[in-house]
Amino acid sequence: MELEELKNTWNLINNRMMQKEVMEAAIIKEMLVAKSDKAFSRMTNYDYFSVIVCMGVIGLLTWQMNRIYFGPFKTGIFLLAIAFLIVSALRSIKNLLILHKINFSNPISDNIRLVQNYNIIVKRTRILNYSAAIVIVALAIIACLLSPNMEVWRWVAIAVSIVIGIVGAWWEYRHMYRKNIDSILKSLNELKELEEH
Repeated sequence: MELEELKNTWNLINNRMMQKEVMEAAIIKEMLVAKSDKAFSRMTNYDYFSVIVCMGVIGLLTWQMNRIYFGPFKTGIFLLAIAFLIVSALRSIKNLLILHKINFSNPISDNIRLVQNYNIIVKRTRILNYSAAIVIVALAIIACLLSPNMEVWRWVAIAVSIVIGIVGAWWEYRHMYRKNIDSILKSLNELKELEEH
């Protein structure tokens, strides 16, 4: 009789331990999904914001070009900047399409693959965007040097714009993309480990 009671008690304790482990794993999984979802939301919102800003600046540059004729060199710079902004908007739309494919009801390995693809795209386009921005800024400075009677406030505005652009590009990559991508990949890998156990 005592042996039977001891066996029942042991089975009861064993069942409770298994339920506790399952519940802890579910809580950890839910926390990791929430953390990843928050990072996805930040990147998605940022890409939507990027598309809106690009379209707004394209409209502003187009309006300025139609309002005043700047000559062929400066007009070419405006057109190059508009082309750069169109490519940037398309890049953000492509990023959004990738981000919208990521779903936690899908297998985790698929989500990891999509995040890694997103990471590769961000790295490649970052190099192209910075190169194009440097060319546009260099051409704008050449255009300013060729302009007669360039006021000091315009040089100050150009210098401040360059500094803001450099700081913004650094912040965008380090704090928006790199930090969130690393966080998502870490969470997805931890979720994968949980599923394997």
